[in-house]
Amino acid sequence: MVQTEVRQRLAAILAADAAGYSRHMASDERATVAALDSARSIFREMVGAHQGRIIDTAGDSVLAVFDAATGAVAAALAAQEALFARDAAVPDDRRLRFRIGVHLGDVMVQADGSVYGNGVNVAARLQALADAGGIMISAAVHEAVRGKLAASFTDLGAQRLKNIDAPVHIFRVQVAGAAPPARRASTWTKVLVVTLVGAGFGIAAIAYRTSQPPAEGRSWSTPVLMRAQGKPDPGEASREKVEIAAAPAKKEHAAEKAAARKIEVAAVKAAPTEVPGAPVKPGAVASATPSPGGSDAQFEQAVAMEASDPRAAVKIYRLLARNGNAKAARRLGEIYDRGLPGIARDYQESLAWYQKARELGEQTEPVERARR
Repeated sequence: MVQTEVRQRLAAILAADAAGYSRHMASDERATVAALDSARSIFREMVGAHQGRIIDTAGDSVLAVFDAATGAVAAALAAQEALFARDAAVPDDRRLRFRIGVHLGDVMVQADGSVYGNGVNVAARLQALADAGGIMISAAVHEAVRGKLAASFTDLGAQRLKNIDAPVHIFRVQVAGAAPPARRASTWTKVLVVTLVGAGFGIAAIAYRTSQPPAEGRSWSTPVLMRAQGKPDPGEASREKVEIAAAPAKKEHAAEKAAARKIEVAAVKAAPTEVPGAPVKPGAVASATPSPGGSDAQFEQAVAMEASDPRAAVKIYRLLARNGNAKAARRLGEIYDRGLPGIARDYQESLAWYQKARELGEQTEPVERARR
């Protein structure tokens, strides 16, 4: 039985991988393979120049080991700079960029030179976090190279890496010629953006739909699709709810109309016995058909009713004003100009009644817009 010799040692591991390799292959296989071969040659040159050894180039990846972390980071920087220089004349969307991760840790080295272990896995995860054309290193590597290389680092703190038990403190290495790394949105930011975009599409769809004339025999309140599927129209339920909610208001309005009608009927009954200038009997209601100029007694009775029943008083003022009572017209202008409990202010209404009062010979003060 032959036993395989396995040695455990501390090593710096460089893991590199082509960004967007599948997309490049789908676009132009021949050019992509040529770019990959050229990149492998660059990695071999730079790794060898910094006392490293390439142990695997499976697929579009490169895996190398170094005795020292400074050699691994220096090789990574040199390789990225050489790749940028190579692609200077190549359109940006055609450039084959590499992500690189470097970690310092224990590895298992077999007799054939193969390397395994957690240190290799961490380097691969760091590579996956790097931007295209960028380099990520662990805190162990940063501690080993700090002050020894002409490079700048950005502390990204401890990060959870896939299938790695403990968080790994990582740093980004600034590569000459590389564009500033794109900020990666948080999960909540992505959710918010998706929600807002979805809401925007929904509003746009509603605006478009309501701007189009409905087909003959159809209504926007009854979706055609729901009718075709035999489902109940949600618009019908909504209309029922609105009608139920509006029922009290409708009843109140009907009651007001009935009360106003009673006032008019009572006024008509009182009209034949009315003598201009004669006192009005207690409880009597002003005539709905007064003679030109109206009845001062009816006007005074409406004034007395303002506190207890302002709407009924307004009804009487309207009857008097329409039959030529200038004071009633002016009072309506004042009510709608300044407001009255139960009667909302209405600028246009007040102007109309003030104008009516002036036509009937009553002097009125101009309505001030500033009071609005």
